[in-house]
Amino acid sequence: MFERLEELKRVLPEGLPKGMVKEFEETKRPALLVRRSFLDLRDNFRYAADPPLQASSKSRKVQKQIVLDGPVSCGKSIALAMLVQWARSEGWLVMYVPEGRSWTHGGLYYQNPENDHWDTPIQAANILQDFLKFNESRLKQLLCQISDPIPMGEGAGVGLMRGVDSMAMPDGSTLYDLIQTGITYSQAAVGVVVRLRKELSLVKDVPVLIAVDQVNAFRSMMHDDMMVGAFSHSTAVGKLRQYLPDVQQMLALTSLAIMWMKLAKADKARRVFRGEVEEDLLLVQRQRQGVEMVDCFRTVEVA
Repeated sequence: MFERLEELKRVLPEGLPKGMVKEFEETKRPALLVRRSFLDLRDNFRYAADPPLQASSKSRKVQKQIVLDGPVSCGKSIALAMLVQWARSEGWLVMYVPEGRSWTHGGLYYQNPENDHWDTPIQAANILQDFLKFNESRLKQLLCQISDPIPMGEGAGVGLMRGVDSMAMPDGSTLYDLIQTGITYSQAAVGVVVRLRKELSLVKDVPVLIAVDQVNAFRSMMHDDMMVGAFSHSTAVGKLRQYLPDVQQMLALTSLAIMWMKLAKADKARRVFRGEVEEDLLLVQRQRQGVEMVDCFRTVEVA
């Protein structure tokens, strides 16, 4: 058991989903049930990366962007981790984010005067470090294809770099060099993450997959690259800064539902508007759904 678990941790160095760890502890072995829904998910991305040469009328419809939707503890995070493990075993370049919540909670926020978005250099550096954990050797083989300089912002606790508003990458730089720049210079971390996202869209030598757990609608996924996210029903979106990209539109769609839930579940002390009720809501939700026999999540296609 120990050797198999250590191998899984090697393939998923960013971290294992809590549900997977709990499953291993309860069953006393690192084994998971392979569901038909996961096989369909895997086959979708397999065909997306390597479509048949001749399409027929019976050819399956594939989606490059998918959201795994369903109640708490129905298997979304485990399915996502299984997909990442499979993709890496096939030689894909995978950005795996087991805790997407960390992208929007904690750290330091600096408003970018160029676009009015909020830069989060600590989270950006963590993203870059996690991406290197499994992909370092492959990233050293992939050359940067965008020559524009990297915009500089405020670093975490160090402010702006005096007299420097951008940083150019030397000719012949690899994606590994790009990431190291963002890790070394806190002022460049956010710009490097944004640039890395664009660079990954241009990679043709190997399939690229971005897998984000706990996505909870903070990302619009309006692009053409392969991406899969896991969405849990919660009120976490209410904590997002309204000026983060794409959040304003989503808050408009969810604010009424969130307020209704808070009003419905608030206690007589009326703690609704002090933000103290949210954790209680999530706990009630988990307790209610924890007794339900949920054996499958559903996939939602993103147009």
